[in-house]
Amino acid sequence: MITRLTRIVLISAAAGCLGLMSYAADLSRGQNFLWAVGFGLWVVSPFVFLLHATRRFDGNRARDIGLLLVSLAMALFAAFVYYDAFFVSLDAQGALVFIFVPLWQWVGAALSVAALDGWAWWRRRRTSGNSGAS
Repeated sequence: MITRLTRIVLISAAAGCLGLMSYAADLSRGQNFLWAVGFGLWVVSPFVFLLHATRRFDGNRARDIGLLLVSLAMALFAAFVYYDAFFVSLDAQGALVFIFVPLWQWVGAALSVAALDGWAWWRRRRTSGNSGAS
């Protein structure tokens, strides 16, 4: 259930980012279309990484909840920054968010998955150490 909800959040966030990107891009020329495809892959890549992590974490409730929280945070961060860049602060450099937001999302996703893996490793190590002492 939690894994399914996490996947829904990630797929919805990726689709929303692609939709906003297509709104922001002028796709009437072929050159812009190729740029949009390249940036589209970059924009959705952190979500795909976390989507892959849901397969690795499936079945561990604590890590599933942690991954759901990370996914929600990433989606809300992207929604806030993209909304601000394209609807509130109408600046000529607004499209730069498509470079920097995924970069920060990658940092957050990689650190979060590493922390969740480390925490699970520590719990397994502690549990296996206690069961041998009994």
